Amino acid sequence: MRHGTVLFFVLLSFFILANSTIASDLQEGIFGIKWGTNINDLDNFSKLWSSSNVDFFTKPHEIHTISDVSVPQVIYGFYTNRFFAVYIKIDTIEVFDDFRRYMKSKYGIPEQTKQLKGEQTIYRWKYKDTKIKLKLNSSENTMKLAFYYTPLSKKVNEAQQEKFQKESFKFFPIDKNKTPELMPLLQF
Repeated sequence: MRHGTVLFFVLLSFFILANSTIASDLQEGIFGIKWGTNINDLDNFSKLWSSSNVDFFTKPHEIHTISDVSVPQVIYGFYTNRFFAVYIKIDTIEVFDDFRRYMKSKYGIPEQTKQLKGEQTIYRWKYKDTKIKLKLNSSENTMKLAFYYTPLSKKVNEAQQEKFQKESFKFFPIDKNKTPELMPLLQF
């Protein structure tokens, strides 16, 4: 009986350490790359495309695994040359379900949203400074898993919003400190 109890606690300690190691890895980075790493410090990346200060790369001959599933199509995002995101294309609903179960077992019950437009379902998890999104778009039959390092991804979002505001046409320029005047739409 005593040997069984000792074995139980040894196994329990092993699983706790193994899970905390995986979780701390995600906190530090993903697939062996630390969040915030400069692209110039990395080798064998091929640039796919750029948009503003965001560049997207791949490592063509590299295959990773998540929950024993091979992940050959990984796209890495860099903001001002610093690593902030990973995008993984998912080809089958079975792999999507495997990833959803795996993320749920690691990070708990996700926040889930459904959007009628595009028939999109999004599962969201947050682990410290990392945001995880698992997306299913039924109308386009596309699926992806994404990891974002929020200290940098927030800056990307802010920069995109600022760019959008500069480029967008404003119908009613409203000053925050001024109450807008009411405009009569119909007068009889």
